[in-house]
Amino acid sequence: MHYETNGQHAKAIELARLATVQDPANSHAWYWLGSACLGDKRYDEALAAFQKRTEMDQTGEPYLLSCGWLGHLYVYRTNRYAEAIPLLQKSLATTYPVAKAYFYDSLGTAYLNTGHTQFAIAAATEAVGLAPDNSFFTGHLQAANQRLGNPQIEDFVSPLLYNAGSYSGSIAIARWRTRMLITAKNQSLPGLLREGKTSDLASLATKIEQAIVDYAHESAVAKDKAQRGIETASPTANPQEVNADRELALVYTEKVEILKSILAAVKAELADRSK
Repeated sequence: MHYETNGQHAKAIELARLATVQDPANSHAWYWLGSACLGDKRYDEALAAFQKRTEMDQTGEPYLLSCGWLGHLYVYRTNRYAEAIPLLQKSLATTYPVAKAYFYDSLGTAYLNTGHTQFAIAAATEAVGLAPDNSFFTGHLQAANQRLGNPQIEDFVSPLLYNAGSYSGSIAIARWRTRMLITAKNQSLPGLLREGKTSDLASLATKIEQAIVDYAHESAVAKDKAQRGIETASPTANPQEVNADRELALVYTEKVEILKSILAAVKAELADRSK
């Protein structure tokens, strides 16, 4: 909408609201109404409009952006952190980098306020990576790092033990966990293992073993689904879904390999203690 993109929010709100009255099923009008209200700092009206948009057709950039801004408002205007997380996870598929930076930042804040500090650090890191000069984002990253305090081995490993499909629904988030585990393995793992209690390490080893089995199965399922999509090649086949399945299979495979190396280190530490 020309008026909204040029900062004429009042006119944009007037036109978008008129469009929603004339055609309540016009999902684009609801998106533009929410966007214009957000730009004019009419947050309650923006929240209502984005909420309406997310309840309509769940396709395209307007849907992803509506999810993101609704989640953003949930986080910073209503403290509805748990409700914001699934919305913000969906929004990460947007191709707009500026909006994505805000969504990562909001997701980090939501994670931080629901007790998932390591996820918060990962999300805030992504936000800062997209907008390194944004002091708002860097401040949130610093806060998340301070909240972690004295990390334990499970602080680094536990994020990878969640199933990406059930916990995050996002390949992007799954890849954070892979990177986090690479960091833990290469930089922090030896010291954390030495400091860990024997009982905790034994329990962690059991969890990792189960996660390896689960992720290997999920990887096989995703590979099979992608292969069947390629072989079918029907006119109605969705190439994006095939690519997503293929990428998800790679994510699971990456997790399995990293977890195997961490499991070997945990078992070696336990073996040393038993001597």
